[in-house]
Amino acid sequence: MASPLQHKICTDMAPFLPGILPDRLANDCDLIGLGLDSLAMMKLAAMWRRQGYDVSFARLIEQPRLDAWLALMTQQTPSAEQEKKAVLPGTHENEPFPLALMQHAYWVGRDSAQHLGGVAAHFYHEFDLPQLDVERLENAVHQLLARHGMLRVAILEEGLQQVLEYAQWPGLREYDLRQETADIATLRMEAIRAALSHRQLNIAQGEVFDVRVTHKPAALGGGCRLHFNLDMIAADAMSLRVLLDDLARLYLEPQQPLPVLDLSYCQYQQLRHAWLQEPQQQARYAQDKQWWLERLADLPGAPMLPSVGLNLDSAQQTVVRRHRWFDARARQQLEASAREHQLTLPMMMPLRLPKC
Repeated sequence: MASPLQHKICTDMAPFLPGILPDRLANDCDLIGLGLDSLAMMKLAAMWRRQGYDVSFARLIEQPRLDAWLALMTQQTPSAEQEKKAVLPGTHENEPFPLALMQHAYWVGRDSAQHLGGVAAHFYHEFDLPQLDVERLENAVHQLLARHGMLRVAILEEGLQQVLEYAQWPGLREYDLRQETADIATLRMEAIRAALSHRQLNIAQGEVFDVRVTHKPAALGGGCRLHFNLDMIAADAMSLRVLLDDLARLYLEPQQPLPVLDLSYCQYQQLRHAWLQEPQQQARYAQDKQWWLERLADLPGAPMLPSVGLNLDSAQQTVVRRHRWFDARARQQLEASAREHQLTLPMMMPLRLPKC
């Protein structure tokens, strides 16, 4: 009979393993082989950490078997002390606070004096819509800016960030091409894409987010193109999904209130800093540091990727999207090959990059 903890692990995994009954999982089964991918493991690790289990994605992926996870979590059964809710720090929303490590890297990378610098970590996407109520969209954007403080953040010159009281978004800008011919409209839209996709938003003034709309002519199918810009110094990839989901809900259901946000990013940073200062975390940091130091001499070097010369002007640096489309059959073959080596597909693809 499965223990309560084993039942919990299997039940928590069930949504990520459709078609597989949780109580039928063998203790030594290969979870990657069954279809559990890296994103699912990240979500499970995050959920179990919130519940007080001291697990990480790295430890789960190291031994992706049910019996290994059960042994790991048995050692980390939450105590009453661990299950206590964190006390939110008192903070003033508009006080400057430090950048996180990735934010700092993005900030430094914007500097054109850096080799290969002068490039923003900028997310740009276009959504083609058959119809759009621009007034309704603009109201939704204003609500989104009011809801998420990090869409009002300014990056200060001393390397701090500050959430401004008011958003710096100037309002919805529209490009009206409805009277243009198909050829002219196509050229105009290509020019708009070229301009918007490589923007360096003025993050020092709190410009980290922008939404614009192009009205397309009937010759190109009509409708609208929504241009979505976000500097990733203000939000990571998971937060981006939240922003897009919130914007869609605010537009489609303007009368339906969204859940209240009870934790700001500034508060999260303070809670994380306090957690890292705890004796248990300090001891783990020292242990992890020693582990890496002992292996430093044996670590492989960086892949020899092609690079441009030192004299390239920052204005010449652009990001070019390169992609290859795999049909369903090729994807299934890749997944099967990855599982044979206990790899997930996202892990397998970067391993091929240096050989391309």
